[in-house]
Amino acid sequence: MKCHQRVIREQEALQPEPDEQLKREAAASFSNAVVREISRKEAASIIQRYEWLKNCGAARWYMGLVFRHPITGQEFLGGVACFGDSAGTNVYASICGEEWKRKAITLCRGACVPFADRVIQKDGKVHTGAAASYLINRACRLMTEKGFNITIAYSDEEASEVGTVYQAAGWVYVGRGGTDTVQRRPNGRMIGSKIIATKIKDRTGLPDKKLGATMADVDEWAEEARRQGYTVKGSGWYRYKVRKHKDGRNMTRAEAKQKLIAEYGEFERTTPKHRYVHFCGSKSMVKKLKKALKLPGLKYPKRSAVVK
Repeated sequence: MKCHQRVIREQEALQPEPDEQLKREAAASFSNAVVREISRKEAASIIQRYEWLKNCGAARWYMGLVFRHPITGQEFLGGVACFGDSAGTNVYASICGEEWKRKAITLCRGACVPFADRVIQKDGKVHTGAAASYLINRACRLMTEKGFNITIAYSDEEASEVGTVYQAAGWVYVGRGGTDTVQRRPNGRMIGSKIIATKIKDRTGLPDKKLGATMADVDEWAEEARRQGYTVKGSGWYRYKVRKHKDGRNMTRAEAKQKLIAEYGEFERTTPKHRYVHFCGSKSMVKKLKKALKLPGLKYPKRSAVVK
């Protein structure tokens, strides 16, 4: 059984694509490719069309596989990898221990487009699906520049996934992770339970590090919010105000959840996902992380083991 994401890509490939010939020429070789950071808007243009969940989820950083046409110089986005904190600190600590949990991040979304599905590699052969492996490992290298040397990724059996792309990229399989709860929206989107927390968080006016803000600016923002009667939670750059009702009460997670249920229906528990881990950085760093790994590396699961 093919994974749903591949089925989506094959279906989309049947639709006319603007400049398709130019895109395929650009994506014919990885010598025309580069992986670099892109905007959420650029990432969403791929994720919403080709990714099974059709949303960027809790992602905060976005890396794109960009192909440059060797003659015209035009650039085309062939795939994206989205990173964020969809896993909690307890999950991160379970990988390599408390000492390294701040070095961990989750590859929470990713997809490649049909025109990048067949790339000629150094051996002169056409490799179907190689773009994804090429993208994710290079994206992980870019994430080391942000201080993350451990990447966790999940494969969802409900999407008929076993993590073939991570296996091809040489990641370590560490078994199944915990379950999540999701809402199945009428448009087909699967929304994870972490959306509940976002409904009570208000970051309006929070200074942005990317725009030159300092931690002192964040501290000042937090103090002003408290003076206005808000409860401020979180730490560092990730602080937020707890949203209030019109009567001044703090909004609770339970209230936010009930409002979502009233609008879209109950949250459903998912099947435990396959979990993969990748270490990136200097040789000495990778050696330390491999030594610190608390979970045993297991045999890769095969597609025949996927629950149908």
